[in-house]
Amino acid sequence: MNRSALCFTTILALAGGCSTTDTPPASDSSVPILQRINDTAQRCWMKSGDPAFRAYRVVPELDTRTGKPRILLLRLGQTAGLPELVIEASSRQIDAYGPVQNTPLAGRINRDIVRWGSGDIDC
Repeated sequence: MNRSALCFTTILALAGGCSTTDTPPASDSSVPILQRINDTAQRCWMKSGDPAFRAYRVVPELDTRTGKPRILLLRLGQTAGLPELVIEASSRQIDAYGPVQNTPLAGRINRDIVRWGSGDIDC
């Protein structure tokens, strides 16, 4: 599958569209957004015992010294291989892409990411 077919972009400001080109490393402004998404996903998806997410784990990669900050959704027990979902953010948009975007869970994930990226921390 190509990246544009898997890409979901949420508009947080005026810019929009699916990112299909390489972008420079994210500024520090994306880290607080991703940290909020990570913290809320950990609480609402993982620690709550939600059956929809029992097969997964959320792995934050927020160290901006090593590249673009992102959050990964991996299969539980998976130590290598491709993530099921990648969440990246800039000050204007959030991109979420990966195989899980082709499942019934995609709508819920996308709605949660939109809310959490906008500042809402409710499950």
